[in-house]
Amino acid sequence: AHAGGEECAAWVASELPRRLAARLADCSDSAAIKAAVREAYEACDAALIAEAEARGWGGGCGVGLLLVDTCPTPPRAYLASLGAGRAFACCKQDGQAARAVPLGRPHSAADAKEKGRLAKAGATASGGLVCGLPVSRSLGDGAA
Repeated sequence: AHAGGEECAAWVASELPRRLAARLADCSDSAAIKAAVREAYEACDAALIAEAEARGWGGGCGVGLLLVDTCPTPPRAYLASLGAGRAFACCKQDGQAARAVPLGRPHSAADAKEKGRLAKAGATASGGLVCGLPVSRSLGDGAA
């Protein structure tokens, strides 16, 4: 584990929900909800970088978020993730056996699309690693 990763994760667990709740207060449509999630992630990332520098933490952390909006019918779910974690939905239909369906994909520095995104951001991946980490996106790492 990266030194400071546990501290970063604990900080994000307390701060991201608060920052997201503040941004969701006046959201009602899907586009506004998506923008609020993106803004909360970006604000949390910037604040975590400053906090980590002040406290001498290294690294960052992955994060996953499942937001369920029960106002529309049917309800809508939003998934936002950074890092190598995977999210799955358990789906069962018409008496068939339940199956796990992947939601999104992990952010791997070995992935060709991620390498292209990193290059555009001015970062590089070497041997499937970015800054020595196997993930190409995380909060607080200061890279891409």
